[in-house]
Amino acid sequence: MRLSTKLLFAFALLLTVTLVVVAVVAYSSAAREVRGFMFAGSMTVPESIAGDLGQFYKERGNWVGVEALLIPSHGPGPGGFGAMMGQRLVLVDAAGTVVGDSSGTLLGSSVAGEEIARGVPVLVESSRVGTLLLFGGLSGMGLPIGTQESFLIGRVNRAIWLAAGLGGLMGLVLAVVLSRGLTAPLRSLSASMNRFARGERNLDLPLASPDEVGELTESFRRLVGEIERQEGLRKEMTADIAHELRNPIAVIQANVESLVDGVYPATAENLEPVLESVRLLTRLVEDLRTLALADAGRLTMELGATDVVPVLRRVASAFEPRAASKKVSLRLEGARSALAAADPQRLEQILSNLVNNAIQHTPEGGTVTMHILPLASGRVRIDVTDTGSGIPAEALAHVFERFYRADRGRSRVEGGTGLGLAIARKLAEAQGGDLSADNLPEGGARFSLVLAPAPG
Repeated sequence: MRLSTKLLFAFALLLTVTLVVVAVVAYSSAAREVRGFMFAGSMTVPESIAGDLGQFYKERGNWVGVEALLIPSHGPGPGGFGAMMGQRLVLVDAAGTVVGDSSGTLLGSSVAGEEIARGVPVLVESSRVGTLLLFGGLSGMGLPIGTQESFLIGRVNRAIWLAAGLGGLMGLVLAVVLSRGLTAPLRSLSASMNRFARGERNLDLPLASPDEVGELTESFRRLVGEIERQEGLRKEMTADIAHELRNPIAVIQANVESLVDGVYPATAENLEPVLESVRLLTRLVEDLRTLALADAGRLTMELGATDVVPVLRRVASAFEPRAASKKVSLRLEGARSALAAADPQRLEQILSNLVNNAIQHTPEGGTVTMHILPLASGRVRIDVTDTGSGIPAEALAHVFERFYRADRGRSRVEGGTGLGLAIARKLAEAQGGDLSADNLPEGGARFSLVLAPAPG
């Protein structure tokens, strides 16, 4: 069911319940007031009139001359009262014959028993000597007094329900207008979503209003922007992967064709470029696989309380020969023991990427330092710093992006696959940690790895 229909039903239900309650309360109040006005407020006093007529019969012993009491022109008797209230008085004797009529039209005629039963008895010493019938002028239809109350209340009731019906109809019309107005931004947003799902871009989204619908529109706007950004990154990554694969494959193809054609002999020296390209392809494929597993949340992790110091010592030992070949000093500083939540193998992979990157960008005579700092929160911070030229300001926000390199002129054989830092951050996040980069005030770059507290 559409939201506009739900809103319409909600408005209709609210209106119906409200109007029914109002109508019932109004009807009950009106009925009570009508009865009070008619009987307590002396709109008609049939018992009083019947009492006067009984006194007349007691004094005369018959009904001769009673019509003079009922005709309005004869003074302040019961006839005057009846005429004043717009009522017609008819007196029937014990035999059912009309002996008095304020209008003078029914004298001598007979009245049916059911009509007499609805009248007010005229008693003399507990004996019924006649019956008083009152006909009101409320409807112009000559209703007997016994039904005047019901007739008046019925008219009030019809007026109440008519007003309720008109009010309900107007309320429903207003509900339709309001529901369509409230759901118009949602319909527009839904249309934009459908166009976006079909592949359209550069959508003309409605302006965000300061309400929940506006918040939804703004969220969708951000979603569209993020999806477009991710699509752009995916396209760039696809192009980068194609470029990275093309270079080593071209080297392999050219060298193998030369060996097959006999241009070069199949010696170890001529096969070395082919082997190096194969190694590069292997590293690239393995790095891409690691990233894909990290994105899918399927990286195998064996998290536990790990002393990070032995891990850093292994990394330092592994990269000591390379640092020495570049005449770069590799140092380990800070705490002698620090427990953190980490997978030792994945932590070693992160630090290897960071140290390798630091050595790569440190000139001869420079220093690469690994510093261990336990934090008060139980976390452990590991800083890998170098004394190189630092990270260009425009590159700081992109160093962890895939295939991004600040030095675009560096070859892949010399500079790696361009995925190391991206993998390092993914591995850090998978272990509940964080990896960031900045420049040191005195020059050089710093990569800070913060690990989560050790469990237990």
